[in-house]
Amino acid sequence: MLLAPSYSGLFNPLGSPAPVIGSIPDNRVVGSAASSTVVKRDFDADIWTFEMGPYLNFRPTSWLDVEVGGGLALAYVRSDFSFNEKTTVTGVTGSFTNSGNSSDSDLLFGGSVGLSLRAQITETKSIYFGASYFSVGDTDHEAGGKRVTIDLDDAVYLQVGFSSYF
Repeated sequence: MLLAPSYSGLFNPLGSPAPVIGSIPDNRVVGSAASSTVVKRDFDADIWTFEMGPYLNFRPTSWLDVEVGGGLALAYVRSDFSFNEKTTVTGVTGSFTNSGNSSDSDLLFGGSVGLSLRAQITETKSIYFGASYFSVGDTDHEAGGKRVTIDLDDAVYLQVGFSSYF
C-alpha cells in the first residue's frame, strides 16, 4: 500500500520542511476610507444601413401589395465616445481623474430579409407597413481603456408610412 505524504510544502534539502507561513510577524494595519466617484459618459453614433438584393412583389387582391425580399446588408457606423471619471477620497488632498475621448467609423457586412404590405385606401392614397431583419455583426469603440459595443446582429427595423400620388 502506497501512502501519500502529509506535507505538501516546499522541499528543503537540509532535511527539515520549509515554513509555509512566514516566521516574522507582519504588523500591517489596514484601514478604510470613504470615497466618491462621479462618472460622465457620452456616446453618440450615426448608423446608415443599406440593403441590396432581389425582391418579389405580388398583388393577392386589388387593394393589397405584398413584397418579400432579402440580400446583402451594409451598415456604416460613425461614433463619438467620451468619458470622465473623478474619484475623491476622504482625508486625501486632491482627486484622481481618468478620462478619454475618440471618434471612430466602421463598415459592417451581413444579410437581411424583409416583408412589406402596401394597402390602397383610395385611388391616390395608400398606407405601408414593413419589417426587416438585419444582421451585420457588431463594432467596438474604445477610448482611454473603456469600450462601447454596438451589436447589430439581430436588428429588426419596422416601417410605417403613408403615400399620396399626385
